[in-house]
Amino acid sequence: MIINCHAHILEGDDVKQRVEYFRAPGMEKICLSGENHAVMTAHKADPDFVIPIAGVRIDTLKPADIKAIAADGFRGVRFEFPNAPYDDNRYFPLYEKLEELSLPAFFQTGHVRGDVKCRTENMRPIYLDTIARYFPGLYMVGTQLGNPWFFEAMSAMMYNKRVFFDLSGGVVRGLPLSWFRLMFAFRDVYLLRGGIRHRLHDESLNQDIFRKLVFGGGAPQPEIVEAFYRDLFQGLRIDFAIQGLVLWGNAAEMLGLTEHAQGPAA
Repeated sequence: MIINCHAHILEGDDVKQRVEYFRAPGMEKICLSGENHAVMTAHKADPDFVIPIAGVRIDTLKPADIKAIAADGFRGVRFEFPNAPYDDNRYFPLYEKLEELSLPAFFQTGHVRGDVKCRTENMRPIYLDTIARYFPGLYMVGTQLGNPWFFEAMSAMMYNKRVFFDLSGGVVRGLPLSWFRLMFAFRDVYLLRGGIRHRLHDESLNQDIFRKLVFGGGAPQPEIVEAFYRDLFQGLRIDFAIQGLVLWGNAAEMLGLTEHAQGPAA
């Protein structure tokens, strides 16, 4: 079973066709964001498959708007293209309201396509670390492992229980397995048992941080993204239980779903 935490629908899209685009064997649910009317139309047509995530303009949003979004049936919000860094104090009342209402926040982090007028610097993944320190009850998901600030994403995940990232984006899927072996050796000796020693010669995989990922694809067909995730699981020899967390369990927990996966589909 898989929950796709990163799916989009835009104004003018055929709702039925777009939802079917994201449906694939083993794909149980999608977190759909984009044009809000289309998102809710899709959810009402297929409530068991489509989890509605509100696309919002962070710089015009008010805490009362978040309360209204929840009342309308949205299960989370998606932020992108802020005028200031995500961890700017001006946004703190929004995060406080999200935490209060137990709504997860999905953040566009890192690089975006070149035709979008925005300051990419405002979407660095390390800003999720700041937010988590002030709002530890807020679940957050960042996209594309924060490309190109990968180590910031790794640090934010390591030190904050409710910060997760997906592996969306063509850059991430284009990286060699050796890169992932290096990245997921990321660790802090002070968090390890007997952590006074260095780990200079330890190149083993840190599966504790790998478990902080979620399944998310963005634009590509889900079969393409699923094949990438499963190839990565196989190449890194990821424990079966951790695969289940990445594909389903982490998202189910943050969204308050009662179903719990027993592990990834064979």
